[in-house]
Amino acid sequence: MPIYRPQHFDEALAWLQQPNARPMGGGTHIPDADDPDRVWVDVRGLGLDAIERDRGAWLRIGATVPLARLARQDSLPAGLAALVRATAPPEIAARATVAGTLMAAHGATPLAAGLMALDANTLWMTPEGEEVIPLGDVYALRAWYTTGPRLMTAVRVPLAPRVAHRPRFSDADAPLALVVAARWPRGRTRLVLGLGEAPQLVLDGPSPDGWEHALASRYQALQAAARGVSWEQVREWARQVLREVWAE
Repeated sequence: MPIYRPQHFDEALAWLQQPNARPMGGGTHIPDADDPDRVWVDVRGLGLDAIERDRGAWLRIGATVPLARLARQDSLPAGLAALVRATAPPEIAARATVAGTLMAAHGATPLAAGLMALDANTLWMTPEGEEVIPLGDVYALRAWYTTGPRLMTAVRVPLAPRVAHRPRFSDADAPLALVVAARWPRGRTRLVLGLGEAPQLVLDGPSPDGWEHALASRYQALQAAARGVSWEQVREWARQVLREVWAE
């Protein structure tokens, strides 16, 4: 399995132009490890491991920041650290990176659902320059963003909202489904359902009004992926997380 370790963005993007090349961070998500034609571009030498304030109201999280380090940050939005800790056990979180986790995520991956609820943006380096893409748009076109000369460099997260979640775990402690809510100080509310291949946005509005109807519609569309998680459970989780983020 050839691994290349570029030290500059131009070098990394040149390698990623190869159709069989993929970026690599902590090495915890390597779906094609046995493919003799696969080329991996280790991006950990590009300086993408910083966590810093961005324009005061945002937090910029580097793509190669390990989950374990992110969970220890004091400056995260209220409730996000719990989602980071729920994403992977300690032995995996020590190596798993933010970008790798997001790009390999399924609907019930806590970090992915939490960042979607927070309306996070992803930052990408391409041959044309930097692009800012909402996380939900990345999941809508995941095949596009996982190939070609483009590289996630960071995630921008607003600091003002508070977030809460309720998960359902399998016997192996893997998340099967979850509901996440985020609320901004002026009342904006986002509700996300973690089911299926990627987190699903249920509601984004100035208040939580209409959440139950919106959630029922989204749950029905994803019911085949519910794996024993009932509508009653999902509705109760949503009620709990909305109550939590709206508590004074």
